[in-house]
Amino acid sequence: EVSVKMITRHTEVGSRILTAKGFPKEIISATLEHHGDSPVGYFYNKAQKITEGTLEEKGYTYAGPKPQTKISAIIMIADISEAATRSVRPSTHEELATLVDKLVRQKMIERQFDECPITMSELTKVKQAVVSTLMGVHHERISYSIDKKNK
Repeated sequence: EVSVKMITRHTEVGSRILTAKGFPKEIISATLEHHGDSPVGYFYNKAQKITEGTLEEKGYTYAGPKPQTKISAIIMIADISEAATRSVRPSTHEELATLVDKLVRQKMIERQFDECPITMSELTKVKQAVVSTLMGVHHERISYSIDKKNK
């Protein structure tokens, strides 16, 4: 529970820091909204196993609110996709596209986009952009040997 509280508080703490630094309201709102009221999956699922499914989800969720703007929804998708690729590490474009699609579908099931004006068409474009960006970030680089004589 302590870990969950630390993780879920980062939106509130971040918004307070940004407010104190004079950031625009739109940025502060996106900070609060980018996780919506989603459950913290890893910890919730772990606790569910321990309690054999008798656990209340409420103590394992972000405080919200859900994304109110397209920007907050886009940040949500980018954030969860980037975080997921750190642990899952898809190796092909298809695997990554499937992962991002699954993550967005889960947010739709959780009704995270219900309070913002993002359309299905825009969600498709966001997913494509996230996949393209993450493919670039995670691609394997060629190992360049450096000629020690030229140093």
